[in-house]
Amino acid sequence: MSDQHSTQPAPATLSEAALDLLGARRQCSTCGVEAPAALDDALVWIAEPDAHWLQHRPAATEIFTGTREVLPEVRVAVLGGHFPGNCVVHWDGRDGAGVLLNGDTIAPHPDRRTVAFMRSFPDRIPLSGAVALRVAEAAAAHPFARVSGNFENLVPRDARQTVRDSARRHAAWTDGEHDDLT
Repeated sequence: MSDQHSTQPAPATLSEAALDLLGARRQCSTCGVEAPAALDDALVWIAEPDAHWLQHRPAATEIFTGTREVLPEVRVAVLGGHFPGNCVVHWDGRDGAGVLLNGDTIAPHPDRRTVAFMRSFPDRIPLSGAVALRVAEAAAAHPFARVSGNFENLVPRDARQTVRDSARRHAAWTDGEHDDLT
């Protein structure tokens, strides 16, 4: 790691050794308003609805809306939900079946067969049914067989349909369709 970055903490997902391996950080792309200063030379993709949160604007910042191809076979899409600019990454995957890499809006459950749609996990605030359905359909714009969330949770197969089915289930419960069961 170069001296100019030695006082900056590495992001939680990249170790100092990984940053050293990247060499010239221009080989890196990152998405999100928490782009670390250690990757100041990387191209940073920021969803337009969240651009106002930037405290440090790296030199190579790309503000975008909708869906963008950020690397070959890798697209980032603004879905909203957790925050208006919440994004997911669609990767075609080595097998071509597709992977949805997700952060805080679509969360695979430990059962690996369903997902949750949350505005805030720490405060346990769910998204409305309408927003969950909108997010699920936007995520399904690109095919994917697997979905990976935070905290090592994943849905290993049939994930696109799982996201849609879970959104319908979520909407039914949050919209009161099953209130008679409580």
